Amino acid sequence: MTFLGKLLVFLCLILGVGVGVMSAAVYTHRPPWFEPVPEGVDKGNSPVVFAQLTAEIDGQGKAAGAASASWGRQYVALAAAEKTRDDRREKMFGKTGLLALARGPMTHKVGDPAFFNLPEDEAARLLNLDDRKDVVKGPDAKPLQPTGLLEAAIAADTQTIIEQAKKSLELRLQQKTLGEQVVLTETRVLKQRVIRENQQNEAAYLASFEVNVAEQRETVVRRRDQLLRRLAIFGGPKQ
Repeated sequence: MTFLGKLLVFLCLILGVGVGVMSAAVYTHRPPWFEPVPEGVDKGNSPVVFAQLTAEIDGQGKAAGAASASWGRQYVALAAAEKTRDDRREKMFGKTGLLALARGPMTHKVGDPAFFNLPEDEAARLLNLDDRKDVVKGPDAKPLQPTGLLEAAIAADTQTIIEQAKKSLELRLQQKTLGEQVVLTETRVLKQRVIRENQQNEAAYLASFEVNVAEQRETVVRRRDQLLRRLAIFGGPKQ
């Protein structure tokens, strides 16, 4: 027998012994698949048996069924909530909704209510958009008008205020001019009164004037009469 043949025989012997040892080890440490679920497990061990897998499969199946039923209920609730949302959106933001009514649609008439105190639905915890009995009223105890009409009224009042302010400015300028004229007239009247008093004093003095010198009497008398005639327009003493 050659050396190669001997080597092959030796390898076959080694392989046979290894396969036998491995088979014994596998049989000794085989997994307990068909054993019942162990009541207690040592630390560091995690045995797996068919009974345990079956229980887990059943539990996962029940959980999947419960999740599917919950998903169905949640889907129905979601569809109802979306329908409620769409209905409330139309009542709030639609062409005839509360927001359009508050802003003032073209069909709104003066005096119609535009704002409401909406009650809360205790069951749904939402405002009842259909109950519009409680109308919001203004300081005049009348229904509060839409913002469009209020803005138009504010704009008209603002324009009126601007026009009145312009007129007030013009009247103040006229008042200032009249005041200056009144002051000027009063100043003139005071001056005229002073002149009148001076003229009246002079007229009174001339009225009581007497001349003792015979040769100057005629000249002085003529001068006095001349002055009296000139001062007569001021209301002096008459002769």
